Amino acid sequence: MHTQTRAIDGLVVAILVMACSDGPISAPEPQVGNLVVAITTTGGDPDDDGYHLVVGSERRHRVDRPALTVNLAGVKAGTHILTLEGVADNCSVAGTHPLSITVPSAGTAVAGFAVVCEATGIEIAARTTGSDSPLGFDVHLGTKNRQRQSE
Repeated sequence: MHTQTRAIDGLVVAILVMACSDGPISAPEPQVGNLVVAITTTGGDPDDDGYHLVVGSERRHRVDRPALTVNLAGVKAGTHILTLEGVADNCSVAGTHPLSITVPSAGTAVAGFAVVCEATGIEIAARTTGSDSPLGFDVHLGTKNRQRQSE
């Protein structure tokens, strides 16, 4: 009788284990999310050849327009360092750079960079016609720099 009870107990345990499982055991799905990065460029003489958005050390994305939103899907969930590389010498990234951001699993993280560029030069062209054309022009930049340009 003891043998029969143990066999029934074993069968009950086996049935319960099978009933409670979700099917075959498989590897967990990779934890990924989305990343949206807005990049704006302002000022004189913007960077003509663009930048590279770097996510950690794995993903590089070319940014070739002054205002662009980069949408990245399938980014590994967790904390990443975002960097803009290839910024021209007359431009700088305002605010925090590089930027640390956490991408949630099955969610979306949003970040932004503002690139500010300084003007590197100025060109002024003047053309006059008529009998009383001046021999030169005064150039005023602000209130301090005054320089006379003559023919």
